Amino acid sequence: MSQTTRTPVASDAETSLMALLSACRRRGLKAEPDPAITGGVVVSHHSRVVTLRLMAHRWYRPAPDQTGTAVNMGARGAEDVIARHLTDELMGYL
Repeated sequence: MSQTTRTPVASDAETSLMALLSACRRRGLKAEPDPAITGGVVVSHHSRVVTLRLMAHRWYRPAPDQTGTAVNMGARGAEDVIARHLTDELMGYL
């Protein structure tokens, strides 16, 4: 009898993180996991940088000029929409 080996399955959070990284990179943004924050992503274009964090099934980023306040960017699963918004913001299309 042969034994089958099971391939490890990524968690929902890991899948969402990879989806956001991919969506941002497809739009020409530099996107990397944030080593300092679990579930965090650093997205940049030239000198403009945004850090996002997945918490409670939603993507958040720090509010501009408001220390300690987070802005809800969208739900897990809406990574393409979030990447589209970040592209407009970081590339100056707003």
